[in-house]
Amino acid sequence: MKKLFSILLVVALFAGCDKIEGPYSEKPQGSNDTGAVRKVLIEDYTGQKCGNCPRAAEAIDAIKAIYGDKIVAMGIHVGFFADPNPSGSATFTYDFRTPVGNYWDNEFQNSGIGLPNGMVNRKVVNGNAVQSYSNWATTVAQILTAEPDAEIAVTNTYSAGTRQVNTTVDIDILDDLPGNYMLCVYLTEDSIVNWQKDYALNPNDIDTYVHRHVLRGSLNGNAGTAVGTGALAPGNTFNQQFSMTLDPTWVAGHCAVVAFLYNTATKEIVQVEEKKIIQ
Repeated sequence: MKKLFSILLVVALFAGCDKIEGPYSEKPQGSNDTGAVRKVLIEDYTGQKCGNCPRAAEAIDAIKAIYGDKIVAMGIHVGFFADPNPSGSATFTYDFRTPVGNYWDNEFQNSGIGLPNGMVNRKVVNGNAVQSYSNWATTVAQILTAEPDAEIAVTNTYSAGTRQVNTTVDIDILDDLPGNYMLCVYLTEDSIVNWQKDYALNPNDIDTYVHRHVLRGSLNGNAGTAVGTGALAPGNTFNQQFSMTLDPTWVAGHCAVVAFLYNTATKEIVQVEEKKIIQ
């Protein structure tokens, strides 16, 4: 009788499972219970005279098609491929280079390694943070499996009259972060139509190429500003304000602020956020 009772109990339990109703939810990959989502910065080191560099831009488009706004991109023009032709030349006279781009190129030697290349959260893979664009998708997928260590919120206000953007960055620390950390706040411009060499096309020199996510400058210096005075712990919060006046030639509606937190020793990026200056 005891055996029969046990069997009937198991059957009843399984039958009850059929009556469980939703809604059901599964925590998204790379998120935690606070609702924070891990995001990834892809730094695309490029140049307008680099005929293979459009392939790297295409790789970013493919990755963003999978992960959406979890991916933040910056196109950083550096090295001799980015050198403009002299004023008065028929082609490639525009200068995409920036002091902040040159600063990080000197740090990681991207142009010396050979463009195109880039970094994914500056994560070291096989001994080097600089990777071929063919490896970016794999590294992105690995990073996004982990829960976020911090959450960044960016708030922008923009004055069309003065062309000044004022930015507030709020940081919430969600996990223990040993070491020291810096916050970089940069400005990018999207959809710049200008010359680009592309070896996949004939002729190679394209005057209507659309340059995406172009790094324009920094709101807080090349290396950024310190966050805290040492190791960060869950519950720590930080608030910083910055401003920049846009160049008259930049299209404000195409500009965005990119803010990221990185470890000063390893240079690896902990979290990144992007927000257009005009919503």
